[in-house]
Amino acid sequence: MKATSLVTAVFSLALAAAAATAQEPPQAPPPDKPGPADKAEMRKHAREMCNDQYAHAVGTLSYLEARLALSEMQKPLFERWKSVKLASAKARLAECAGQQPPEGPPSIIDLMKFEEKSIRDRLDEIKAEMPALQFLAKTFSEDQKHVFEDEGTMIPPDPMDGRHPPGPPCGDHGPAAMRQDGPPPPDGNAAPLQ
Repeated sequence: MKATSLVTAVFSLALAAAAATAQEPPQAPPPDKPGPADKAEMRKHAREMCNDQYAHAVGTLSYLEARLALSEMQKPLFERWKSVKLASAKARLAECAGQQPPEGPPSIIDLMKFEEKSIRDRLDEIKAEMPALQFLAKTFSEDQKHVFEDEGTMIPPDPMDGRHPPGPPCGDHGPAAMRQDGPPPPDGNAAPLQ
């Protein structure tokens, strides 16, 4: 009988050990506030994103200029419009680069204030851009109009372009309606929300 008791005890211990290893290990709770190293990494990542967005604006305008095949008369008009666009992109870069990492997740009020500011900023950019664009657009041939309509859809900045809502510079930025993946697809449908 002792052998049976010993086998039963060993078997019970083996089952208990197997059950213990099958359970997930306890996870440490996330820190309430990012530490200094996390904040430095967040600032570095945010600066890189800001610089990438400005570089994208510069590259997109250069691409559009090449695709339009501008005449000598159109080149100064395009340069005037481009300088307004780049001034707006430069202002977004400076604002974006100056943002500090938040202490915690944003509230719904923070997100709404951010959205309101982004819309006002974009409206100011449109008002500054419109006179130069009107002069330029009057000179376009039919082919250039089509190129601008096709390629120019990439030019207006997304409301999120260079502006980050309160919160981490990557990951969830609040309501899905505030995010889109780039310009609309060629068929004219809006890009899917994330």
